[in-house]
Amino acid sequence: MPSLSRLAPALSVTLLSVVLLSGCGSAPVSETPERGSVALKHVQQLTQNIGARVQGTPAEAQARDYIAAELRAAGYQPQLDYFEVTRTNRAGATQQALSGNVMAVKEGRSEEEITVVAHLDSVGVGVGADDNAPGVGVMLEAAAALHGQDVPYTVRFLAVGAEEG
Repeated sequence: MPSLSRLAPALSVTLLSVVLLSGCGSAPVSETPERGSVALKHVQQLTQNIGARVQGTPAEAQARDYIAAELRAAGYQPQLDYFEVTRTNRAGATQQALSGNVMAVKEGRSEEEITVVAHLDSVGVGVGADDNAPGVGVMLEAAAALHGQDVPYTVRFLAVGAEEG
């Protein structure tokens, strides 16, 4: 399993979105958790507790359910969009499987939108610690930070399944 410390470059780049978006609200920085700590918690959940999230597998469904639950806990009403994928197993046989996307929307003052996208699946080798658990973690941290804040643009949070097809 890759060390979570190897995630630092990916987290530092993607946390830029949290830093920029969190400035939209009025809550003092001292009242918020250390930036990145919430994202890291999500990365650990996805990689250590769920593991590889190959499209159409129970682990991908578990990740999708986790993301929807976290968005609900942050005060959103996530929408799930399911679709069928054709995947090839390790033996080379193709099979139909179910995948899906999770979406939540933070309404802003403008009709213009910012879309924050991360894919929730991973390849079958490893636990997906760098593909794309950090993106999901930052997306969930940004969603939680923005809930209840007045933002200039509508922000659409989208976790997509079956990206690793």
